[in-house]
Amino acid sequence: MDRLRRSQATSKQEVNSALAEEEVARARAWATCMVILPSIAVVFSPWMPGLPMIKVGFVVSALSYAGAAGLVYWWIRDPRRYTAGVFRLWGYSSVAMTVPLQYCLGAFSPTPLIVTLGLSFFGYGRDNRHSVLISGTAIILYLAMSLLITGGVVPDLGMLSSEGAPIVMLAFFSVMVPLVFVFGLFFSRVSHRALVKAVTQAMVAQRLAGEREGQLFEAERDLEAALNAGAGREGRYSGFSAGPYKLGAVIGRGAMGEVYAASHVNDGSGAAVKLVRFDVEERQGEERLRRFLREGEIGVNLDVPNVVRVYEVGQLTHDVPYLAMELLIGDDLRAVLRRERKMALATCVEFCAQVSAGLDAAHRAGIVHRDIKPQN
Repeated sequence: MDRLRRSQATSKQEVNSALAEEEVARARAWATCMVILPSIAVVFSPWMPGLPMIKVGFVVSALSYAGAAGLVYWWIRDPRRYTAGVFRLWGYSSVAMTVPLQYCLGAFSPTPLIVTLGLSFFGYGRDNRHSVLISGTAIILYLAMSLLITGGVVPDLGMLSSEGAPIVMLAFFSVMVPLVFVFGLFFSRVSHRALVKAVTQAMVAQRLAGEREGQLFEAERDLEAALNAGAGREGRYSGFSAGPYKLGAVIGRGAMGEVYAASHVNDGSGAAVKLVRFDVEERQGEERLRRFLREGEIGVNLDVPNVVRVYEVGQLTHDVPYLAMELLIGDDLRAVLRRERKMALATCVEFCAQVSAGLDAAHRAGIVHRDIKPQN
């Protein structure tokens, strides 16, 4: 249970770290945009219509907005300094500066677009509560300003004034623009939740993949140990003679028999002797025994580079035939594939060509290989 809790805590920390890194990247991008856009607007302000006092208010608000964004960009050069406090201070101050900015340029002008842009950043934040509060405050303040202007309580002195516009049009904008903001906030929160879920699932999948890779490594190690179990030790027939070969230690085991290291009694040359046990009491077993001996005799006369050389075939007992073969040192293809996850295309082609050449030579000699697999 403790291990599970630690694992869950670690996963949550990893998710939070990934989300924090993502938000810092968005904060830098948003700050850059908020330095550029208000600065461009200030450049055009001298040629815009409106009262000088309103123009001054607009310029001050725009430069304050751009300055705050530039300050944040400078502050979060070190990502560790981007904290929840920075996010909240930046968010609420931006809302405060947006209100005079919207009024001075025009509440019913394209200015509210800056709120829509703001929702794409502040409404997407990791600080769930304050993301909604910051965005909600901006929406409510715009709604209040537009209703006050529509109701004639506050005059519209903006550079792009709505003075003289039909009341129905102003009422329409007073309702629809805040609704657009609300839906923008809604989609930002939905997108954020989807991001959190996706990152969490990715982290879990990555962790599971790592655990399974470790389990696979352990399984392969156990398999290797099982395959090597008994190798180098004496077997049931160690010390027996198979024709001119004296059997030594077991060097391999399979489902139907064993392979022994052997040496020629006369010259001491090495060989690998395969012993296969057949149940001769059954008709099928007797047929397999005869086929084994027949194909072994053919193999003695088969001398091609791609097929292991067969020295002799015979019977150790009436139901245990043997095949004395060339003793090869190295790994089989199964061991190579366990060690090397991916094999170069040229190497694969070479392997296939060599195996195909050997099978072709065996087929032409009348031998059908019935058990083609990497370990063979």
